Amino acid sequence: MDTSVLANQFMIALVAWIGGLILGGIIGYLIAKLLYRLISSKPNNQRNIALVPWRTLVLILILFVWSPFLAIWLGLGTLTAIVMVGLTIVLVAWFMSISILLDYWFPPILRVRLLAGARTLLFLAIFTTLGAGLVGGGGAGIYLWELMRSMEYEKLVQGILLLGGITLLLDLILGFVEFMSSYNTPSLPSM
Repeated sequence: MDTSVLANQFMIALVAWIGGLILGGIIGYLIAKLLYRLISSKPNNQRNIALVPWRTLVLILILFVWSPFLAIWLGLGTLTAIVMVGLTIVLVAWFMSISILLDYWFPPILRVRLLAGARTLLFLAIFTTLGAGLVGGGGAGIYLWELMRSMEYEKLVQGILLLGGITLLLDLILGFVEFMSSYNTPSLPSM
């Protein structure tokens, strides 16, 4: 393998990681501070956070980031790669920083943590299954890939939104279970 390929790989990853970490961390921190105020004013609001489908929002936005739309807007090349990877890191860092801060300020009980982990793994399973279509494994991945290749962007958007809708339904079901499992969870001290 040519060393310039590896250098380009790590340059894209490093620039995107640093930029995405900073931007996503700042956005996540600001949203977490707003949620902190909301939860602190009414401790029952801590349970309500379980009903917010953050994971599904991240999935849908990442699917749009990884679709050909960035390449159409920015063209092909290293800049588009940095933006694509950077936006992905922003989205994941945003969600992670909110989750980390809220768990620090309002530590959930074990069953709530386990259910939140199961929701995240569901998101990951649905997301990574898209790749299974590329190796003949079936699923929506091959369908979305074919729509990208044939430049049927309207159908691609519909496919992403349909997949997002199904994910949203599953996320909300698990969110409701998480919400119900946190019933009578004692409120905890502030920062």
